[in-house]
This record gives sequence, C-alpha cells and structure tokens, in this order.
Amino acid sequence: MSRTAEEILEFEKLRELLRGRSTCAPGKRALDALQFSRDRAQLEKGFALIREAREWLRAGKELGFGALADPEIWLAKIEGPGTVLEVGEFLDVASLLDTASWLRQQFREDEDKFPLLAARAESVIDFRDVLGLIRRAILPTSEISDDASPELRKIRANILQTRDSVQKSLKQILRARNAGAGEDYVTLRNERFVIPVRAEQRRGVQGIVHGASGTGQTVFVEPFETVDANNQLVQFSEEEARKFSAFCAD
Repeated sequence: MSRTAEEILEFEKLRELLRGRSTCAPGKRALDALQFSRDRAQLEKGFALIREAREWLRAGKELGFGALADPEIWLAKIEGPGTVLEVGEFLDVASLLDTASWLRQQFREDEDKFPLLAARAESVIDFRDVLGLIRRAILPTSEISDDASPELRKIRANILQTRDSVQKSLKQILRARNAGAGEDYVTLRNERFVIPVRAEQRRGVQGIVHGASGTGQTVFVEPFETVDANNQLVQFSEEEARKFSAFCAD
C-alpha cells in the first residue's frame, strides 16, 4: 500500500521532536493542533517566519515566553461573566503583558532585520495601561497595594488605627491588674484581640472567653471594654475583603 506524503516525511515524529523543544504550554498546544499542509503559499510564509526566528535566536536574543505561567486557566476565566481572578493570576497576567510589551519594543527596534517578526509583534494589542494598573495595585508579594484605590487606603488606615487602639486598651488593662494575675501579652482568638488569664482568676476579668490553652490553665478573654472596638475592627476587615473582591472582579 502506498504511503502518504505525511507518512513519508514522518510528520508526527517531527511534531513530537518540536514539542520536546517547546518551552511554554501554549507552544505545545499549538504544535498539537498543527496540521499537515500542501498549501505552497502558506508554507513559504511559514518558512520565511521560521528563518527570521532562527536568525533572531542565533543572534543571542530571547523570546521570553518559556518562564511564563500557562495562561489558559485565567484566559478561560475572563471569558465568562462575573469573573474574579486570584491575585496570583493577576501577577501571571502582568508577566505575560510585560513580556509582550517588551517584545513589541525589541522587534520595533530591529524591524529592518526582522520585518516579519516585527509585523507579528506589532499585531499584539498594547496593554501597557492595563499592565500599569496591575503593577500599581498588586505588590510582587501577591498583596494588594494601598494604591489600588483611595477607598482601600482609607479602610486600611482605619484598620491600623483601630487595631492600635484595641491593643493599647488591652495593655492598659494588663498593667492595671495586680502582678501575677495573668500573662502580660495581647493575642488573637477568633479574629478578636484578647488577653490570657489564668483559669482560676477568670472572674477577675469581666469579658467574653474565646477559648483556652491546651492545658486548660489559661483562658483567653475579650474584656467588655474592647468589644465595640473589636467589632469595629471586624467590620473594617470585612470592608477590606469586599474592596479586594471588587478589585479582582473589575
């Protein structure tokens, strides 16, 4: 039985060889979708582009996509309504946009030597405005910056002020107690600031108990004097979370 041109040229083996040299997930998927072609004009265009890419790499230059995270997951997310990306995904978006912007500039500078690559790069939409917003709003540590919005900056200022006020009040309560009545530190239980009190001296501190130590010898009490401030702190934290979710959704 006669063999096809695709079989004679061992197209599948060639594709597998190229797939092993691909450094990014989208490149591997593009190779998986690559179809055998007899279209001479299409093939000549493809070979011309390959020749430029080969010369680009031989000149010691990079394309920069190998270190990027696979964008397929977040690209699928943003196609649907009510999309909310995770902070880490925003950083992945920024890395991709940054690389695309860098390549546009690189090929623009070498347009005379690499006209086909420059034209391909120029077709990429300029997302520098979006990139600037992401970089300004999200820190490299995956934390939302205070600069993400004026509302968020105000909420965080309120959180810091209220947290400082609660801790000062609790420290004053600790200092006002007799020596030996408890341990001298402020801690968190159930997202509320509390003080440790020895179980046998629990009645000496009026407040709400938020658990006990493993031995049961210490209980963690939220004095009534700080309940309102702790409530306010929880409210500010919830507002911060809502602003964070709104930012991710936008």
